[in-house]
Amino acid sequence: MLELIIVEFLKWWTTAWVQDWVNRAHVFSTGILNGPALPPIEVNQNEDFGSLSSCNIIGSCNADPSGRMCVSIACCRVPKHTTDWDKLLRFGLIQLDKICDNDYSLVYFHHGYDKLNKPPWKWLITCYRSFDRKFKKNIKAFYIVHPSTRLKMVFRFMKPLVSIRAHSKIVYCHRLSELAQHVMLDRLYSVS
Repeated sequence: MLELIIVEFLKWWTTAWVQDWVNRAHVFSTGILNGPALPPIEVNQNEDFGSLSSCNIIGSCNADPSGRMCVSIACCRVPKHTTDWDKLLRFGLIQLDKICDNDYSLVYFHHGYDKLNKPPWKWLITCYRSFDRKFKKNIKAFYIVHPSTRLKMVFRFMKPLVSIRAHSKIVYCHRLSELAQHVMLDRLYSVS
């Protein structure tokens, strides 16, 4: 009898939890990600990004076998205790603006991401909302190298909120040998 009660409770709890998650996902997708349009980020081409460009956080090269440009982002190179996240966003927009008019691939190295260089959630949402349609439309592949379990869970929970086409562009590479199947590493490393 007790087993039956436990089984029924687990069925009810699982159903209630899934329904609660769906409701939260709907609120999240309609309220935060797709909220009112943000004013455009003021990007000054003459702004001094010397400290950020010397860190080599973002690099670009022709490393995709299909001839597309490839942008690499290395988390381990984000300065520890970064406080000016908006400057980093402006720097990233300038770097991507040079490339995103055509098809491109994005390689994101998650290794080295820790609590000392972790951006706030509000800033990540601002980043997502400030990328123009051309940034999102022209990306053809998004390679995530050395993903953590937490990162994979975030992307899995975001799956209902993101289009199937966008989610199909994500490729997890746990080893550099897996990345080598998609990108020419010798060219990628020459820039990084």
